[in-house]
Amino acid sequence: MLCAGGPLVHNNVVVGVYSWSEGCAGNRYTGINTRVASYNRWIESVAIAP
Repeated sequence: MLCAGGPLVHNNVVVGVYSWSEGCAGNRYTGINTRVASYNRWIESVAIAP
């Protein structure tokens, strides 16, 4: 089962993207997220403005 790619949201803002964990979506292990703020410059350079 592949679980990567889901958002981590705080106050209606995406702050992370689910990367991986031992035992996907299990209660035994904590998931690892990628901090979205680290990629803001890249996201803004490739995103289409509304």
